[in-house]
Amino acid sequence: MSTPRCHMLIGALSVCVALAAGVNAAANVWRATQPERVLHLNARDHLALMRQADRQLAGVSGPIVDLRQLPLIARRALAAEPLQTPALRLLALSAGGDVASARRSMTLAHQVSRRDVGTQLWLIEDSARQGNLKSTLALYDESLLVGGGLSDILLPILSSGLSVREIRSGLVPYVRGGHQWVPTFLSYAATKGNAAEGAAQLLISAGGSRNGPAVASLDAQILTGLLSLGNFTLAQEYLTYMTSVGVVYAREIGFSVGSTNPDLGPLAWSFTDDPDVGAQLEAGQSIRIRVSPEQHGTVAQRVMLLMPGTYEFLQRVEFPPLATSAQTVWEWRCRASGDVIWSQAVPIRTSEATYSSRIVVPLRCGAVQVKLSVRGGDGQGEAEIVIGGLRLVRGA
Repeated sequence: MSTPRCHMLIGALSVCVALAAGVNAAANVWRATQPERVLHLNARDHLALMRQADRQLAGVSGPIVDLRQLPLIARRALAAEPLQTPALRLLALSAGGDVASARRSMTLAHQVSRRDVGTQLWLIEDSARQGNLKSTLALYDESLLVGGGLSDILLPILSSGLSVREIRSGLVPYVRGGHQWVPTFLSYAATKGNAAEGAAQLLISAGGSRNGPAVASLDAQILTGLLSLGNFTLAQEYLTYMTSVGVVYAREIGFSVGSTNPDLGPLAWSFTDDPDVGAQLEAGQSIRIRVSPEQHGTVAQRVMLLMPGTYEFLQRVEFPPLATSAQTVWEWRCRASGDVIWSQAVPIRTSEATYSSRIVVPLRCGAVQVKLSVRGGDGQGEAEIVIGGLRLVRGA
């Protein structure tokens, strides 16, 4: 055979092999994702039958498979392609009351692949049913590490478990070990899972997490959740636990870099920055407030955890020379009840002045919502006010 003809035959053979490989690959893809297409062509394709039975059990529509034939379908699929994780799982599900046989099949499926959702969920449920907390949490850890869409299923369940002390204790090693899924889990628990209390107690017990920047916003989320739930006592305990922000900033009322640290969540000063109404932090523990004519709004606010009692509140107010006048008003409310415990408009002066006010925080108030609002005058220009030197002294 001449060399050119030989090359031509080899080339043609290569194309045939490629086409055959492509058809085979397409059939495998269809078996996995669209088994109904394969079954339309071959109603006895064992792998497609196995996939469709799997989908049918999961509630996905398609050709109806006689689930009474599940053991036979699973065995034939395994004969056609050994160590198929879905087939092993279906074999386990068809074991009926033979739990030992089901566990053997599920364990083998698990050894073949850690990414099969159905297998992982079955093993977790089986372990929990046996009361083996350590094994159950290890399976949660494995499932959340490999991903595969299990987070949406497992995070809500695990969040609800945070109310149980034994489960929190079992999770401590995973928090201390800095496992990748921990920040996402705790963030979910504090925000969507309504389990900020459990998340706070877990972190306090664990002495923190090794995830570093991965939990940068977690303190704020947990504190926000605790205040929303009205658990001011635990919020105070969590503040003491926090190492990134000194608890002193949550107790000092003054404007500063520390008291505006976002890690404090609602316990930090936050400022409005709108075109017509706004405030910004300045050196010397002051804020500069600006407001356009006839505009109004809250410019600064925070929550403070205060013991019941009488306090002296001091502030320094300055209206810059030639500035248009504007009215600023303080309002303090009990966070739990919403009752106003103190409100005062700051007198308008042409020079700097210091004011002292007496404020009584009643029993069972727990936390105080502090707000500073401003209203612009009817002049032509933007008004400015500088407020600083805030101090809060508790009386005897």
